[in-house]
Amino acid sequence: TVSVLYWRLPERQNMAQRPPLSFGTYTVRGDTCRDAVIAALRCGYRRIDTAAVYKNEEEVGAALRAVGIPRSELRVTTKLAPQDQKGAAAAIAALRASLKRLGLDYVDCYLMHWPGTGRKKVKDPANIALRCESWRGMCEAKAMGLTREVGVCNFSVRHFESLAAAQLPLPQVHQLELHPLCRQREVVAWCREKQIAVEAYSPLGSGEPALLQHPLWVKTLGPAPADETAAEQQSKRAQPTAEPLSPASSPTSAPHADPSAVAQALLCWSMREGYLPVVRSTNPRHIAADLVPATMPDPEFIRLADAAEAIASSVAPDADDTHFCWFGDAVV
Repeated sequence: TVSVLYWRLPERQNMAQRPPLSFGTYTVRGDTCRDAVIAALRCGYRRIDTAAVYKNEEEVGAALRAVGIPRSELRVTTKLAPQDQKGAAAAIAALRASLKRLGLDYVDCYLMHWPGTGRKKVKDPANIALRCESWRGMCEAKAMGLTREVGVCNFSVRHFESLAAAQLPLPQVHQLELHPLCRQREVVAWCREKQIAVEAYSPLGSGEPALLQHPLWVKTLGPAPADETAAEQQSKRAQPTAEPLSPASSPTSAPHADPSAVAQALLCWSMREGYLPVVRSTNPRHIAADLVPATMPDPEFIRLADAAEAIASSVAPDADDTHFCWFGDAVV
């Protein structure tokens, strides 16, 4: 089987096995995408995440061929675009088109990118029927050998229940936004009960200062070295993705934690929760640094995970999650 159960029902005190990291490609296109995926594969990533709507499947496929890693060692994920979520036949045709762009005979995981159909209003009841029929097609694609696993993204519990009500198989994977300010407790608990693997996208909060510059980091990790200038700290790891810092997130003279330590703490927290983090960068140094939590010694892993847990615990259990990305709850 492609999935392993240990990340579905994690033992928080057992650090012997840690969920693997995936390398994501959202918003990264052209040669930049190809070069980033090549760098990721060469430094040890074996799970690559793309999507039809990212418009970079051809570049991802080119990177896979350039590095030449045996196909059996890779796990490639792509996603059904909302505009192609128009029934079983359309879902199968969309996967075949993705495979052609990737240059692959099959993907390891095919995800429904969104619970609603493109160009449909979120409250349109047609979303439910199209979701179910598209999911039926994805399951048929799995039976045809076009994908090893099928899953979803951005679902709420009622979206899963709509599939169950139609007597359809449950997904094997759920990919959603997860970090200490966005726990999505209800749907995560539901997935764990059903033994659905949980993948965490934006585990670093999409570079938002509300998370990366949270005041608790200085208390839990300590301040960044005083001999580093703000510019040096910014270039080191002020933002985990390729986008430049916005003025609101620029480093200041106030004490703040080492951005590299913050990023690794967030990944340690995600892995300890049993999630499979999906990271993203175009900087080869950052790409390599994001792999460090997978092999760091247990005491350091636990120390960093505890630092991120302090932020998660500072949020009241009944408080609304802070979403920095897409949130599908509004879709019927």
